[in-house]
Amino acid sequence: RVTESTKDVLIDVTAIDKKAAEEVLAVIATSLAERGERIGLVEVRSTGGAWALNLEPRRMRLDVELVERLLGIRLAVEEVVECLRRMRFGAEVLGSRVEVLVPVYRIDVLHPVDLVEDVAIGYGLENIEPEFMPPQHAGREDRLEVFCRRLRELIVGFGFQEVANYMLTSKEVLYDLTGAPELPTVEVLNPRQPQFSCLRTWLTPQLLQVLSKSKHADYPQRIFECGDVAWVDEGEENCVREERRLAVAICDSKVTLTDIHAVVDSLVRLLGLRYKLVKGEHPTFIKGRYAVVEVEGVSAGFMGEVHPQVLVNWGLERPVVVAELSVSVLFRLHTRSE
Repeated sequence: RVTESTKDVLIDVTAIDKKAAEEVLAVIATSLAERGERIGLVEVRSTGGAWALNLEPRRMRLDVELVERLLGIRLAVEEVVECLRRMRFGAEVLGSRVEVLVPVYRIDVLHPVDLVEDVAIGYGLENIEPEFMPPQHAGREDRLEVFCRRLRELIVGFGFQEVANYMLTSKEVLYDLTGAPELPTVEVLNPRQPQFSCLRTWLTPQLLQVLSKSKHADYPQRIFECGDVAWVDEGEENCVREERRLAVAICDSKVTLTDIHAVVDSLVRLLGLRYKLVKGEHPTFIKGRYAVVEVEGVSAGFMGEVHPQVLVNWGLERPVVVAELSVSVLFRLHTRSE
């Protein structure tokens, strides 16, 4: 136990990384030395050879032009040296650059940019006059976001209520409970919770999840969501493709495909686009009551009546119809038609 009468202290650091152990030991030792203690080094001998803590400062070089570029103030080499010395660095003029001796306890200094930060502090942050950079272009809302807001307003006008789900979900929600074929899915390597283990590849499952948790509310229930989905695509720069989608769902005792068709028909026509329904099949929906939506000859989504088994999986007691459209496709076609 360390008391006021303790004269000698052996500092032992254990780590799985040798460099990390050296840095921690150096910080502890120099902190004690700063308070008037004397550092006595111990040589450690092991199968890897003998080792002792190195307390010599590291050498770095700082270009004065980097200081001006990052801080926006022009300082002479001598002024930079003086600022660094105020911050307890060793510094000497070396032509147009500065030779800096970084104390062993300054393990936070990894790059010349870190030295520039210390120059700023040594110069005095209060002495740096802020300058407002003039805008390089007129600020405006992204056109896709404007388009999405218009879609939301239209859907709300049809009597729907918007819901907002997380992009993170689980494969159970996306595929197991819906019976849908699994797509290349972006998964979390070490998820904290199994219900947030991957990114969603379509919106429909989460609308069914919302409906399953809202069975106590009055019917009919008319909900929608406008949000992003993502899936693995090796052709993309980051191997992930993202797409904005719009999904609409109606749950009621007498709801049919006609009800959701009316919503899609009104929406597409209000956008000034033409569409047609193409017969298709999907395991999440009843056979013969599912269709692909083609807008201006481009596949832009689907609509259908949810299969009874999927309703049972979600504990839903009333029929559900769903439509899911690609906002990205609609936006591109709408922009082209303007």
